Amino acid sequence: MLTPADIFRALALLGNILFLVYLAAFLVCLRAAWKFVGKTMADHKQRCLLQSAACLAVTALFMFPIGKDYMERRAYIREQQAKQEEFQARYNKAKAIFDERCKTAGEKIYHTVEGVEGITLLNVPQEYRHKFGSDPMWERAALPYSYGGDSYIRSFLNWEIYQKDERIKRGLHSNPGMMRPGSYDAVYPGYQYVDVRQNDDTYLRYRYPMDENSKDYRIMMITEQVNDTPARYAVEFKPIIDPADRQYWVAGLTINVYDTKENILMASKTWYSMEPGQGNRNQRVPWTSADICPKFELDQRDLIVLFVRQAVKPKQGD
Repeated sequence: MLTPADIFRALALLGNILFLVYLAAFLVCLRAAWKFVGKTMADHKQRCLLQSAACLAVTALFMFPIGKDYMERRAYIREQQAKQEEFQARYNKAKAIFDERCKTAGEKIYHTVEGVEGITLLNVPQEYRHKFGSDPMWERAALPYSYGGDSYIRSFLNWEIYQKDERIKRGLHSNPGMMRPGSYDAVYPGYQYVDVRQNDDTYLRYRYPMDENSKDYRIMMITEQVNDTPARYAVEFKPIIDPADRQYWVAGLTINVYDTKENILMASKTWYSMEPGQGNRNQRVPWTSADICPKFELDQRDLIVLFVRQAVKPKQGD
């Protein structure tokens, strides 16, 4: 089977052969020039000088492409070195900003509550589109693999599963009953419903069908208008979009959890990310390679929901 290494070896061999052919042609032409001038100028008193001049001309003719290639290579190397130095300066600046922002990252939980049936989402981040991964101003850049759109809403309805022997011990699942028996050690229900604020300040309630035998169970969400007060505890998705930071591909995000009845902040968590390639799009999607603080061992997609559940704990059982 032909491998990339075989191809590179073949190309290297071909290059060596072409060089030897070029060198042989040069020596042949050099000898031919010497003999030709020597024969045509046999009686000239400056014959040797003319032969030497002819050989120099042949040498210059053959060396010109090599010299041109050498100069182009030197210019390319200088250009790449300048680009590397420029990139390193940008990276160092970005890393300094990122390290400074990370000093304020992390979570604060002031109040907790248990047995909560539903939760309110004050806003919902956009669903991912390919162009966002290369946009320095993308709102979800601090957690690029987190949920957006309906998936964000659905994540608050999903079950939390715990697997003690797995590298990622906590995660979300729409219906653990569909998983292989014994594949998790504990399971905890999610919220029974999620109230989502709309652009006109009304609320829609999202929930899963209650019939566990239905084929749509935890697949299709049901929506209905909220005619009374939405769920008491509310989650705010608050991207940190500082143009000066985003110039260096440093993004932030804060999740706030409120008790709307008491009008107090219950919990808050902030993440920051930095794109180490500084937007380089060479066969990569920039934000998907981001460094993130604080560090975590959970699935990045579930970080927001699992944090919220630390402060506002869903009702377990009847």
